[in-house]
Amino acid sequence: MSVLSKIRSRAGLLVAVIGIALFAFILGDIFTSGRSVFSAKETNVGVIGGEEVSIMEFEKKVQEQLETMKKNNPNQPIDEAKTDQVVQTTWNQTINEKIFNREFAKVGVSVTGDELTDQMEGKDPNPVMNQYFSDQKTGQIIPQYARPDGKLNVKEVRKYVAGMNEEAEKSWVMLEKYVRETRKQAKYMNLIKKGLYVTTAQAKHDSADASSIYSIRYIAKKFNTAPDSTIQVTDADLLTWYNAHQYRFKVKEPVRSIEFVNFEITPTRKDINELKGDMNNMVAEFKTKTGKDDSAFVQGESDTRNYATKLLKRSQLTAGLDTVFPEAEAGTVVGPVQEGNKMMLYKLISKETSSDSAKVRHILIGYKSPSSRDSTVRRTKAEAKLRADSVLALIKSKKKKMEDLVETYTDDGGSKNPATKEGEMGYHGIYGWYTNETGFAPAFKEFGLNGKKGDVAIVETEFGYHIMEILDKTRESPKYKVVSIERQVQPSKATIDSVYLKANTFAGKNTTSELFAAAVVKDGLNKRMASDIHPTDHAINGLESPKELVRWVFADERKKGDVSQPFQLGERFVVASLTAVKEKGIADLASVKDKVEQEVKKEKKAEKFIELFTKEGAGVTKIEDLAAKLREPAQVADNVNFANSFIPGVGQEYDLIGFLTGAKEGSISKPIKGNNGVYVVSVQKIAKNPATPDSKTLKKQNMASLQSRVDQDMFEALKENAGIKDNRAKFF
Repeated sequence: MSVLSKIRSRAGLLVAVIGIALFAFILGDIFTSGRSVFSAKETNVGVIGGEEVSIMEFEKKVQEQLETMKKNNPNQPIDEAKTDQVVQTTWNQTINEKIFNREFAKVGVSVTGDELTDQMEGKDPNPVMNQYFSDQKTGQIIPQYARPDGKLNVKEVRKYVAGMNEEAEKSWVMLEKYVRETRKQAKYMNLIKKGLYVTTAQAKHDSADASSIYSIRYIAKKFNTAPDSTIQVTDADLLTWYNAHQYRFKVKEPVRSIEFVNFEITPTRKDINELKGDMNNMVAEFKTKTGKDDSAFVQGESDTRNYATKLLKRSQLTAGLDTVFPEAEAGTVVGPVQEGNKMMLYKLISKETSSDSAKVRHILIGYKSPSSRDSTVRRTKAEAKLRADSVLALIKSKKKKMEDLVETYTDDGGSKNPATKEGEMGYHGIYGWYTNETGFAPAFKEFGLNGKKGDVAIVETEFGYHIMEILDKTRESPKYKVVSIERQVQPSKATIDSVYLKANTFAGKNTTSELFAAAVVKDGLNKRMASDIHPTDHAINGLESPKELVRWVFADERKKGDVSQPFQLGERFVVASLTAVKEKGIADLASVKDKVEQEVKKEKKAEKFIELFTKEGAGVTKIEDLAAKLREPAQVADNVNFANSFIPGVGQEYDLIGFLTGAKEGSISKPIKGNNGVYVVSVQKIAKNPATPDSKTLKKQNMASLQSRVDQDMFEALKENAGIKDNRAKFF
């Protein structure tokens, strides 16, 4: 009673402590994640077509997808990369739903109940139904739901639907929703496709363009032949060109560019010596351990948490072990030995004689488990063992040969595959020749390598029970059974703190881009750059898991010239300077100045080249004479037309190709400005193209080409018109 009284008397203090702890927890999350609970802007994950997408709504969808992924693949952990993939998929689905639902409502596109039933259970079901009833490993429809021809058996599908439990019904409802939405999209896209048309006149025009083949001679003055240093460009020139070509600098979503330096976190000699000392201290105990104690000791001390013995020939032992173990007794421990970034202790478990390779036949009797190779197997482990014992007894009674029983009893798809031929792995259950390095289950390998030719027995692995027969094996030789304790050579906390202090001091002193750049040179650091980073990028070349850095780069308060605090990304601390900021819309001149300057210089070079061509070409009627005056070669190109617009030595120059349309044989062009230079062209010969398609064929081809672009281009156009704002980077 006195204890309860004391608790009650301190209730106010307890509440206060809990409150402070919770507040600290929230603040910690804010500072580490970059989120702000006080910012109204961050209550949604984005805006699509003027409609806000709640972070709670979106997070719920993400979690549902992750839960589905866990159920479908229970043995595969959900790492950061898979989570990012789910977030991206969910975002695309959200965009898809909100954009298309609005369009469907406008044009009256819908899917009736009867139509949905036909799509899912009709004679010609939606392709997604095949995926739903397929084995994920083989990609084939599960035999229970397949017709003799391998296609989906809709009668079995109806039986499945009639007998669904609550969990299956939830999955089926999601499938129905998917089929309904994709069906509506297909209808909508078909409406757009049917609205596209190529006129007969256009087809005839295209046919005429393709009907002529030109042989030409041309003189080229490439822009790269004139050094940029010879061209003077003013700010007024840049602004004039930029204003006339702003459409070329449209930014679809915000991007950033950074410069950064790495402060590598590497183990010091002291760290290495301390690890070596720790491992030296466990040698004596390691020697005394045997059996299960040995396994537990290795699993407890090794970073791998795994007790994995290896049976090695002398030639396979690492340097040092090959001279010690052949003469050593079982239990001998060698090490610690540093191998790269690992410190190793090796223990000799035993010396054995076994074959280098073996050839076996097996019959697999599987049972329902996460490791099962055949998802259709439903028998229990006890039932599988009973079946395996029965098959073994039948073989040992010599009433049946093992090879005659493989196809009937085995659950190994490779052994039943009719496509396998004699000598191939799996043929009539035969596997070999395999070695100790072959990627088979350990017990499977050991039976063949350690047993005697002719032995038949049951071997259990994670895949089930194998009835195995040793068909043949190589001559036995000495082997050494070895186990190891492995420790990663890692920097200590003191080392990490020391590197952080160095990085933090650098960031604290150099808080502007100018100071950052000067300090990089002064300290002899290796500066790296990353351009056009997007808000949802989860990879930056040379950096590991840079999500926090990307979040810093796109923070609302961030501005060009800012220098970051140190971010620990993998085995390094990174300090970054924000060098370029491009918001959605038209990029400002400052951020694209280099590209604009290149184009302005090309314009000015073109003016000089055109002036030169015009001056030297006055009164010239033959291209050879102009080439001689300019001291430039007159090059030849044959088989040029609209269908083959690539010109050797020039590339794609559409203005040059356009000149040929109305040209006559022997004519010589005025100077033509292209993408890569200025050209003068003379048409030497015009011939008919024997492979010219007729206008009807071209009409069909052009229609198909237009319609093939609808699915992707239409969606992109709808997204652009919707004015999407993406805030995911602030949450994920």
